[in-house]
Amino acid sequence: MAGTHFAGMGAIRFPGTIHYDAPLAILSVLIAYTIPFTALAGSRSKPSSPWEKGMISFMLGMVMAGMHYTGMHAADFRISDPHAAGLQEPAGTGEILLAYWIGAVMLIILLLIAVNQASVRKLALRLAELSRQRYDSIFEHNPDMVCLFDTKGRLIRTNPAAERITGYKAEAFVDKPFTRFLNRRDSLRIKAGFAKALQGLPQTVECTIRHKDGHPVHLSTTIVPLSAGGSVVDVYTISKDVTEQKKAALELIEAKMKAEQAAQSKSEFLAIMSHEIRTPLNGVIGMSQVLMETGLSEEQMSYVNIIGKSGTALLSVINDVLDFSRMESGKLQSLSEPFDLQECLHEIVQLFMPQISERRLSMQWQLDPELPEVVIGDVNRLRQVLINLIGNAVKFTENGGLMLQ
Repeated sequence: MAGTHFAGMGAIRFPGTIHYDAPLAILSVLIAYTIPFTALAGSRSKPSSPWEKGMISFMLGMVMAGMHYTGMHAADFRISDPHAAGLQEPAGTGEILLAYWIGAVMLIILLLIAVNQASVRKLALRLAELSRQRYDSIFEHNPDMVCLFDTKGRLIRTNPAAERITGYKAEAFVDKPFTRFLNRRDSLRIKAGFAKALQGLPQTVECTIRHKDGHPVHLSTTIVPLSAGGSVVDVYTISKDVTEQKKAALELIEAKMKAEQAAQSKSEFLAIMSHEIRTPLNGVIGMSQVLMETGLSEEQMSYVNIIGKSGTALLSVINDVLDFSRMESGKLQSLSEPFDLQECLHEIVQLFMPQISERRLSMQWQLDPELPEVVIGDVNRLRQVLINLIGNAVKFTENGGLMLQ
């Protein structure tokens, strides 16, 4: 605007000169800068009311008048030939062309500005339409239940998945508080999550609603604030149906409880049976000891001795069954008492001698001479380990012999 004014003034031809008052000329240029700057700065806040738009248009319109009349007031016309001042001589061709060129340039500039504004607006509208279509596509085709609420908690819009999950049509939700479909506890939980979302904090809340058919539907709901201009304008929720997961979790808990009850019953059964078997077995061991005190031959004495030791080993196995029950209940304890290691090994080897002889195998065993004769430990645990090892060795050895060191 400043360039147009002073270029136009410079194109004037008359018998005299033009002088400008410097402060007023500078003031006219400042008017051309400050008023549009103020108006454009105000337009950044996106005025919406007609009053705001009218004020900005008025300020931009005042630029032309304020700048023009201030610039004209700054001009001092000095006519050199007073008699020629009243004559109207036709303007020269050069001056007319210059005026035409200035007008044409200004028209071109205004046309370019208009075209640019139209292009920018068209592009903005196209981007906005693409964004809306993308949002609608995500909203409508989401397999989870998506709801859009205003800041007062009223439901504005739902997607088709809401009807599939709840059984209700969209009309049953729109313009109504969603909490009326919840029980009191879940309603308070949703309201608390919604209040935090209004503060800009996303929340995830689990709740249960009743399907139109009557069965409960468990939802895992994420509450997300939708912000614009630094403030929350809407809130939308994404609710995933987790009914099957909840059902599977409950079935898993129930199966775990049944397994624990079965394990408890098994432990009780083993404990009862072990006690019942120990009674006759103690009788067998006791009678074998009594029989050894009668007049038996050496061979008979060896057989009775084997019977007694086998019974003792079987009693140890029964005690291990009891220990298994104690182990499941967390009450198993190891013994720590002195015992003769060589005697323990000799008794175990004698238990397997009939099988070794029957399979025509050889059996040798020896202890490290540096080991003490008496050691401290749990002789029953050691006997159980050695019986398992030697028993497997005898079972899987076809020919040859066994060596225990």
